[in-house]
Formats: sequence, C-alpha cells, structure tokens
Amino acid sequence: MGEGGVILFGPVADPAGPWGLGIVCADDEAAVGALTEADPTVRSGLGFRYEILPMMTAVM
Repeated sequence: MGEGGVILFGPVADPAGPWGLGIVCADDEAAVGALTEADPTVRSGLGFRYEILPMMTAVM
C-alpha cells in the first residue's frame, strides 16, 4: 500500500467464509498481475490466490 496504486484492501465478513477484497488503480491487467504475484501470501505456497476482475465504474 505504501508504494501507491492500492485504493483499499481488507477482509470481507461473508457468512459462507471470510475472504479479502482489494481495489487497485493500475495501467493494465499485467501491472495488477505483477502486484498480486509479488504478494507474500501468494508466494507462501499455502493456496492463497487472487481473482482479477475489472471494475466497470465507481460511484463515490
């Protein structure tokens, strides 16, 4: 988060089981892929993963 690009990141209290949500600002999907591949949780080998989906629009 300290390097910029990450808008927010945190856990989601889903009744089916907790999961995390991250919203980032990036130039393209490759930049997001590089960010997620460098994540220590993913690199831990414990089965953590990301699903990368574009946000069509944001309402603030």
